[in-house]
Amino acid sequence: MRFPEFEGEYRQYSFEDLFLFSTGKNIKQNEASREYETPCVRYGELYHLYNEIISEVINKTNLDKSDLTFSIGNEILLPSAGEDPLDIGSASALTIKGVAIGRTINILRPLKKKLYSNIYVSYYINEKLKKKISTLAKGVSISNVYNSDLKTLNALLPSISEQQKISSFLLLINSRIQTQNKINRTNRVLF
Repeated sequence: MRFPEFEGEYRQYSFEDLFLFSTGKNIKQNEASREYETPCVRYGELYHLYNEIISEVINKTNLDKSDLTFSIGNEILLPSAGEDPLDIGSASALTIKGVAIGRTINILRPLKKKLYSNIYVSYYINEKLKKKISTLAKGVSISNVYNSDLKTLNALLPSISEQQKISSFLLLINSRIQTQNKINRTNRVLF
């Protein structure tokens, strides 16, 4: 998608030039609940509760904060393991600060400011790199992709201002979809 006010070539970046790589800390299923205090995102939730943009967190944890890894509000999260290698390439842009990030999640943080929009790159990974990431998966019954594998990838990106404009458009659409989903859930409860 391109807005008419933008032109010029996209630039290729290696993931190693874009991101700092890390992983989350263990938050077990029984250590997460909607009633707890510290917002968290766990590995399995990336498959079932979230899409390309995480702007609202569902679960929380009461684990000691010194034992957790927290978001700074511009991460891209990718599961590092899964039964289907295609699942591993599912990226989510975490737009909220102070969220504890669970284990078995590859965390991509900006290496430098103003090179990319995490929302744009999340959609880019899901649309352009998902199959490529699945080919990097190792393992038989459970496939794994490590940060060292992700460092070998490249992304073809427009200017940051164009990425931000596209991201704003995608955020608007995402917000409308979430609103419609809430209306649908409410209507199912009422009828």
